[in-house]
Amino acid sequence: MNNVGTNGNYWSSSPNPGNADNAYNLNFNSGEVNVNNNNRNNGYVAGSRTGGAQWFRQPRKLTEKVIERQQLHTASMHITHEQLLADVFQAYYDARRHKRNTASQLRFEMNLEANLVALTEAIETGSYKPGRSVCFIVTKPVKREVFAADFRDRVVHHLLYNYLSPMFERTFIEDCYSCRKGKGTLYGIRRTLHHMRSCSHNFTRKAYILKIDIRGYFMSIDRRQLLGILNATLDRYAQRRCDAEGRHWVECIDYDMVKRLMAVIVMNDPTVGCLVKGNRHEWDDLPKDKSLFTAREGCGLPIGNLTSQLFSNVYLTRFDHWMKRRCRQRWYGRYVDDMMVVGRSRRTLAWLIRDVERFLHVSYGLVLHPHKRILQPVTYGINVLGMHLRRGVLLPGRRVAHNMRMAVNDYLVDALRHPFLTIIRHDRARLNSYLGMIWHSASLRLRLRVCHALFHSEPALLLVCGNMKKVSDNPSYRLADFMDNAADNRVHETFYHRKAG
Repeated sequence: MNNVGTNGNYWSSSPNPGNADNAYNLNFNSGEVNVNNNNRNNGYVAGSRTGGAQWFRQPRKLTEKVIERQQLHTASMHITHEQLLADVFQAYYDARRHKRNTASQLRFEMNLEANLVALTEAIETGSYKPGRSVCFIVTKPVKREVFAADFRDRVVHHLLYNYLSPMFERTFIEDCYSCRKGKGTLYGIRRTLHHMRSCSHNFTRKAYILKIDIRGYFMSIDRRQLLGILNATLDRYAQRRCDAEGRHWVECIDYDMVKRLMAVIVMNDPTVGCLVKGNRHEWDDLPKDKSLFTAREGCGLPIGNLTSQLFSNVYLTRFDHWMKRRCRQRWYGRYVDDMMVVGRSRRTLAWLIRDVERFLHVSYGLVLHPHKRILQPVTYGINVLGMHLRRGVLLPGRRVAHNMRMAVNDYLVDALRHPFLTIIRHDRARLNSYLGMIWHSASLRLRLRVCHALFHSEPALLLVCGNMKKVSDNPSYRLADFMDNAADNRVHETFYHRKAG
């Protein structure tokens, strides 16, 4: 309908019984109504958008050239055996990085070529099935249940990640930090600090920060809903360009193989036939919402798989866009299930909690943790991803500083009682991880204490480098001499001070 008023016309969307290509056209002028028979392509259809109803012209009929192009793009690319084998080899190199000494990796590498060829054939024929997982409990930084997949399955995880990650990266918002190249915990910390500065005009105006957490996030993910989101994203990006050459995603990825692998990995239940390491009593004080053994049927992803980290970001992508665009929260960020929002109104952030609860419950069946909700002025400071942000300064969190002191104490005990090669190198890697993290914060006093403790230790097997960024072996000692003694686990005191010749 147009020219609404004293005169106007209206095209019906219903076809004319005599001619399906035509429809009734209604003209009226000052009370006079005439019914004509006009072509349906002249009609208008109504579409509702934010800001009021608008009118859109009906699309024209598709030409043969457009139809051929759409049919070409709809046909999925089928990867060759040689290309798939090359991708599996690349996934193997990615999976073995920093994992060269694990028993599962060494067992797989004993017959490397045959295992990779057999894995490629299983993926190509659709007979791939995940193997047995290992379940154990970790206590630091917090107590968690971890499922470690077999190395063969990790290769498949990296293969699927290499295929899907470039596509899903385009769906994420800038403030989604976890498991993304160029981002991570440090990027999330600095980004949150930037939000606090921007909202408060460099801490000169009132601003508030809201920190909330989803209760048992990984154990509450609906696997069927997740698989539907993944397939819908793949279908939506099928005919979009993926590179500068103008190729589409459907021409670069074997959609049938990728969807088959996604279904196998997502719907796999790692608790079936898993190998439990440790004492089963370690699960007694673990909350039920943090274990896959007590999760709801059809829910839960194993913590420890690379695909679980990627899929956890994809699962809440719709929520991220809802926060940014519908709620208009400019200073919003998320790291897995930890969400930080900075705003100028305390009341608005308080009402936002109710909206977030309603959206998560209706859309995902998720629940916010009732005891992990913080709403306070930005000048008070807040702990974010292991750091304490206070008035534009990054400080080590209390838990990080405490764990680092415990790592120093464990090294001092091991250097005195059990100075074996494997133990000392484990302590060195543990100290370097903490030093590398707190080096980005205002932690000079803490690093000086670590340097003083290591320098005055006896024996001084490890020393802090000049920039106090990492720990290295003391060149005055041959660390390789401190090998495990199978006959006697004690080392004579004079063995500690054997100098390098």
